[in-house]
Amino acid sequence: MTNDTTIPSSTSTSTPTFVLRNHAPPARAETIEALFAYAKVNWKLEVPSWPQEQANQPSGKLPVLVESNTSGTKFVLSETLAIESYLAKKFNLTVSDSPEMVARQVELRTQINDVYELALMHKIGSTEERKVVMEKFVGAARAIVRYHEK
Repeated sequence: MTNDTTIPSSTSTSTPTFVLRNHAPPARAETIEALFAYAKVNWKLEVPSWPQEQANQPSGKLPVLVESNTSGTKFVLSETLAIESYLAKKFNLTVSDSPEMVARQVELRTQINDVYELALMHKIGSTEERKVVMEKFVGAARAIVRYHEK
């Protein structure tokens, strides 16, 4: 069983072109949802029953993006960073095509993901683990800011 929610765009009434399969709340897919909002596209959230539908996902995990075009063909993509990169490029939100700038964009997103992973570890860790993870989290976040403020 899948729970479906259509998120309407403020400017369009057409059938959703994008389906995002993900857990609720969005967690890793928050940036994907923000990209949809920025682009003002209709999209539909599907919340698969877990773990029953895990084997039906391309990599056995969520989020998954399904894009349907007008001819009915579908493009299916998994992995948060791949989906974010694809949508950012599709919605013209990427930096120039210079290899250096593209690399910086990927670098920053990967660093943000590393900090996010630490936040998750903090949330689910034991009291003792949380202290260590918090120190790593603060150190990593500060290092990113210092590095990118140059």
